[in-house]
Amino acid sequence: MRKWFSTFTIQRIVWFSVGALVILAALNFYFVHRQITYQERFYPIIDIAGQNRMLSQKIALAAERSLTNSTAMPAMEDALALHSYNLKILTKGGTYPLTPNFDVEVLPASKELQPNIKKVNAVWREYAEVANSFKQEYYKGPRADAKLLTDYISQLDKLSEKQLAVNKVLVYQYEAYFRDKYLSFKTGFMLFQFGIMLAFGLIIYILYKQVLKVLACVVETSEDLAESRLNNRLPETGRPEMVRLARSFNKLINRAESATQFAEAIGHANYNVELQSEDSDKLAHALLSMRDKLKQATEQTEQQRWLTESLNEFEVLMRQTYGSTEKLGDAILSKLAEKIKIHQAGLFILNSEEGSQKEYLEMISCYALNRKKYLNKRIAVGEGLAGQAIQELDVFYFTDIPADYPAIKSGLGEAAPTSLLVAPLIYNDEVHGVLELAGYKELTEIERQFIDNLTENIASTLGRQVYAGKIEKLLDDAKLTTEQMHAQEEEMRQHMEEMMATQEEMERKEREYLDMIRELEAKAVAKHEMPQDIERVPV
Repeated sequence: MRKWFSTFTIQRIVWFSVGALVILAALNFYFVHRQITYQERFYPIIDIAGQNRMLSQKIALAAERSLTNSTAMPAMEDALALHSYNLKILTKGGTYPLTPNFDVEVLPASKELQPNIKKVNAVWREYAEVANSFKQEYYKGPRADAKLLTDYISQLDKLSEKQLAVNKVLVYQYEAYFRDKYLSFKTGFMLFQFGIMLAFGLIIYILYKQVLKVLACVVETSEDLAESRLNNRLPETGRPEMVRLARSFNKLINRAESATQFAEAIGHANYNVELQSEDSDKLAHALLSMRDKLKQATEQTEQQRWLTESLNEFEVLMRQTYGSTEKLGDAILSKLAEKIKIHQAGLFILNSEEGSQKEYLEMISCYALNRKKYLNKRIAVGEGLAGQAIQELDVFYFTDIPADYPAIKSGLGEAAPTSLLVAPLIYNDEVHGVLELAGYKELTEIERQFIDNLTENIASTLGRQVYAGKIEKLLDDAKLTTEQMHAQEEEMRQHMEEMMATQEEMERKEREYLDMIRELEAKAVAKHEMPQDIERVPV
């Protein structure tokens, strides 16, 4: 045997060792897979038994509720059917729908569990008989005996306790049975692992005896590799087979070292690092794929963070900007130019002519445009890009700018923009205006998403300001009307006082005239002694 083994080449020894390890790994996988499969089949059994433990109480409760609520009877029937089906699965095994899209194959009850299964079945038959009797009496309707129904419910309550007890014992037995099986498997698995370790030690010993010097270096370098110490390399000397082994091992170490450096760079958020790889290097491709996905995820996270922070900044800006809509528009456009690097912008609000339903767009604010030329500019709905955006309630984005669009001017000259975005300002299905942006660079997807969200916030703020302006105008009109009424009331009061003074003056003069007449009459009578039979003429 020794002489035969001594004729083995190193390549044959390696293949023999690899084959032995593969077989042991396959056996190891088989045992693990078998245990996992057993667990997948056994865990649903405990769930089913535990479910039955609650169904008996649910049936009794549904029966009691059905006396006052007719909708409780279908729930009782479903619980009866489910309990019977579960008990059948526990007894004989079969396919059980663990979820609506996933079925599991349940094993029949073992011999150790059959006695308790029979007890559960016996109690269930008695329980189901009472429940079915309750159903038959219940469906008699008005002819049902209320006392009999109450007796059935009392029996169900008592039997549910009994059913709960036997199901509880069944669950405990299933759990104990599974623990015993698991301990048996664990013991066997540990012994098998110990056997693998022995076999591996034997293979290492054989290889060590055959290639002493190289193996010592391989072991040392392998330990360094296992501990992530990648400084050592195998000497590429000796027999051709050992040279090829050393070269392959060194290549593996080099790849591991490159992969480690690559992973460290990724850990420091350097997503532009490169990793040299061959077409067959799956690890390198997996690492590169991981880098690309992490880079994409980081960019998306940063974009979402930027989007949230930017919207919050504009929310604060619009809350803190008081005054006219023109002042608000100037603040928004200035901040927007700084945030997304636009070079030209205009903000329009939707107005209507007094006494007419005809609507038009009026520019209330602009950025990097001739304010005298464009401010307060009116555009009819449906006219130009802004008017079409209002009419179609859609966002327009162009990279091929119309020839008649205003050029962007600076101290060094002027040039046509390379991108144009026109977005309606809509909030709660109500249009408030249009936002128009132009610049020298194309907008990114996240910037366009930001503008979509921002237009809604701007529309909401403009709507509030317009509404507040209308309220303020109504208050001013009401105040003016009140003041006018007070002035009229004061004027009327003064007129009344003047009239009363005039009336008093007239009454005073009348009294004076009467007194003068009486005095004159008295004097005339005394002087001429007028006859008494002459009738006096009243004054």
